[in-house]
Amino acid sequence: MSDQNRYSVSTFPHIHSGISIRRLMIGIIIALLPPLGFGVVQYGLPAALIIIVSVLGAFFTEFGIDLLAKRKTVKALNLHSVVVGLMLAAMLPSGCPLPIVLLGSVMAILIGKIPFGSLGGSFIAPAILGILILFVSYPKAVTNWQFPNQDAEYNETYAAESPLQAVYTDPSDEYEYSPVKMFTGQGKVGAIGATSGLALTIGAFFLFFMRITRMYATLGYLIGLCATAFVLGKMYPEEPTVWFHLVSGYALFAAMFLVNDIPASPVTETGMILYGVIAGALTIVLRWAGLEFASALFAVAVTSLAVPFLDKLIGKPAYQSEVTRA
Repeated sequence: MSDQNRYSVSTFPHIHSGISIRRLMIGIIIALLPPLGFGVVQYGLPAALIIIVSVLGAFFTEFGIDLLAKRKTVKALNLHSVVVGLMLAAMLPSGCPLPIVLLGSVMAILIGKIPFGSLGGSFIAPAILGILILFVSYPKAVTNWQFPNQDAEYNETYAAESPLQAVYTDPSDEYEYSPVKMFTGQGKVGAIGATSGLALTIGAFFLFFMRITRMYATLGYLIGLCATAFVLGKMYPEEPTVWFHLVSGYALFAAMFLVNDIPASPVTETGMILYGVIAGALTIVLRWAGLEFASALFAVAVTSLAVPFLDKLIGKPAYQSEVTRA
């Protein structure tokens, strides 16, 4: 055996950015703190408990798998499961029962991550899969909206509804919502970490500033959503306006975080943009078709199935040989 073959571990090129998975996950956790923190301020202790249960459920599920598999490296310590737990909690209402929260976080890891091997093998973001499982199994629990900063008696007496539900029930209700309050999340009914567009934007800018994500998918999603909402608004005057579509539901959470989920998003810049455009357009189409709740989640989940095709369709080799073939 030659010296060259003896010390060769794999084919070249070998590239490492210097950023570990753990460091990437810590960056995402920091970016999620503003929207989740706003949710805790809005909804209080119930929101905080949901976040804690979701994170612990996801982390210890992966940690338990590591122990059962007798892995030399404990994969749970890379903190991806913590990110999954935080993202799942961000998409839940503060009225969701804690046992159902725990079930969602466990399923997100067991079904959405573990069967696909190493990080990056999943065909869909585990957090999205977790909440969609809950949506199909316990639709009332994951739509148990609560009024912000209200006591338990108030929430038990009156049924809270999201802005999307209110406007699709009565289009004239849109005029009662202030664009500024809708974007900041002040007094807005919604999911724990998807209520404040301002907090989500701050988190997304941190990801971009730290070069954790490149935001091409975000740009594509916003273009696809706004363009489709504008066209449908011209065709159907009773449809909500573009700004309302943008700041309501999970739209901004999907734009800032879900389409940028590292394991499940395309690897090429053009692929990211196209992925975002399709997901954004599909979000509006699903809302128009009658799926007010979770339209953005279903849109991103369905578009994720096309990611391998997008990478193959428009992907380019990382290096181009300069050797001329005869």
